Amino acid sequence: MYTTQKNSAGIAMLVAITVVLQLLSSFLFPVLQFSLSLVMIPIVIAAVYFGKKGGMIVGTSFGITVLIQCILGLDKSGSILFNINPYFTFLATVFRGLLVGLIAACVFTLFMKLTRHFIAATAVTAAVAVISNTGIFLLLFTTLFNETLY
Repeated sequence: MYTTQKNSAGIAMLVAITVVLQLLSSFLFPVLQFSLSLVMIPIVIAAVYFGKKGGMIVGTSFGITVLIQCILGLDKSGSILFNINPYFTFLATVFRGLLVGLIAACVFTLFMKLTRHFIAATAVTAAVAVISNTGIFLLLFTTLFNETLY
């Protein structure tokens, strides 16, 4: 099997895992009005093993899955945002997922160059992915939906 075929198969499996984890998170782990999400795990794995392209593809699949949940009403707060402005909701979900995958891959590459320690670079990448996911969402939410906050 060629390297590109292995990469494609690996990314496709991580996309499938991402979709399943995101769909299950809204049903299995409800905490108050939020749901615990394990979906950053395949995004970090894709960023670590497949680089920027893999991280962005898996991150975008996460964003598309969240957008579909918003459209179908499976994500209640996201559904409210979608009803307010579908274009901004697209940016806050799909664009955020793409950015998280890209940031994770860049952070991993940087830390591998600096430390040359795989486990440390992966741990930092995982932490940065989770923090950047939340930070990018909050930034996009407060800037795009600012008029609806009051």
